[in-house]
Amino acid sequence: MLKTFLLILSIICTVVSVIFAANKINLNNILKKLFQFLISKSFWVNLTFVIILVLAGFFAVSLFLDSYTKHDEFVKVPEFEGFHYSEIDAFISDKDLRFEITDSIFDPKKSGGAVVEQIPNAGELVKPNRKIYLTINSVIPPSVLLPELRDITVRQVMSKIETYGLRVDSLVYKPAECDNCVIGVLYNGEEILPGERIVKGESISLVVGEGIGSERIPVPYLYAMALNQARSYLNEKGLNLGYFEYDTTVKTMEDTMNAFVFSQNPKYDTNNEVRQGQAFELFFTIDSNKIEVMELIVADSLDVGTDE
Repeated sequence: MLKTFLLILSIICTVVSVIFAANKINLNNILKKLFQFLISKSFWVNLTFVIILVLAGFFAVSLFLDSYTKHDEFVKVPEFEGFHYSEIDAFISDKDLRFEITDSIFDPKKSGGAVVEQIPNAGELVKPNRKIYLTINSVIPPSVLLPELRDITVRQVMSKIETYGLRVDSLVYKPAECDNCVIGVLYNGEEILPGERIVKGESISLVVGEGIGSERIPVPYLYAMALNQARSYLNEKGLNLGYFEYDTTVKTMEDTMNAFVFSQNPKYDTNNEVRQGQAFELFFTIDSNKIEVMELIVADSLDVGTDE
């Protein structure tokens, strides 16, 4: 109705301006002619035609919108939660709905690939062909890179590890140069190093230093040992592996697997002893000439000890 009124007002203003411009007469004549026009048959015929045209257009648009939006038609949203994502196409084929997987989470208590959340919720009434947005449970558990935790106090590690979605299930104490600081991390009983991937939500064990013990242990002979061999040997003796380094001959991953100790600190000496928990610095190479020199030195020292 507002549009009709504005249209009529526009017609009136147009008529006034035309009459005024054509005749250039005084206001009284303008009002007289306007009144005559408003009561004329042609005005009412035109006005009636405009009103009918506006109403017909409004009715046509209303019918089109009802048909396009399916105004009186609704579909009840079914329950998607629990379905595997591979089953949804068949499940939704006769329901005049569409779906889209928009996100995934990981819940170890639920099946991988199963729908865990939907928008709109089950039971809501929606328009036909509406898209349902689904969140599924990830098939592959998310993983994180283990951060550097060594040489940090246990309290600091506990706070840090939570931000990575990991848990600490136990503390393993062993003699070390530091007291109450983390000197290693175990995952499923095996040592795991910084930068290695671990499943988010898993538990780790912290190897914690309890200070150097009072027991004196002879310096072990570590020359020619590979990294893992040297670490295990030190741990068996109540000692620890500290800093280690590869020389310039070690250039590939295969080289690191084949490298062996050519220098250690503390140095090997049959008369030298260290305290329990002492950390050793080891240097690795794949140059056999370096280890041969060390073996000669060690052999000479052993011969001297025998002669005495």
